[in-house]
Amino acid sequence: MRIAADDVQQQVLVPEKAIGTDLKNRFVLVTDENNVLQYRPVTLGERYGVMRAIVTGLKPGDKIAVNGPARVGPGMPIAPQMVEVEPDKSLLVMDALSQPSLLVAERGE
Repeated sequence: MRIAADDVQQQVLVPEKAIGTDLKNRFVLVTDENNVLQYRPVTLGERYGVMRAIVTGLKPGDKIAVNGPARVGPGMPIAPQMVEVEPDKSLLVMDALSQPSLLVAERGE
C-alpha cells in the first residue's frame, strides 16, 4: 500500500548521466542564450530510475547538456540538438488536481 503525502513538491529531474563531479561539486552544464555552455553547481536529491532530482542549482526550462560533461566543457559554444528524455514512467504520477500537465516524482520503495 502507498500513501500519498499532502505536500507534493515540484522537482527538476535530469538524467543521471548529465551530472558531473569535480573536486568540490556536483554540476551540470547549461546552455545560455548564445548556446555557450555554463557550469552550474547543483545539489542532488532522490534518484528515480535513471533520473535524479535536483534540489538547487537548476530551474524549470534550463537546457542542459544531456550527454554528460565528459564530452564538452564550460565556455564551449555548441549547436544544441534537442532530445526527449524518457523517465521511468512507473516512478512518475500526474498531479491532475493542481496542474494537469505536471509530472511529479514519486519515490518508490
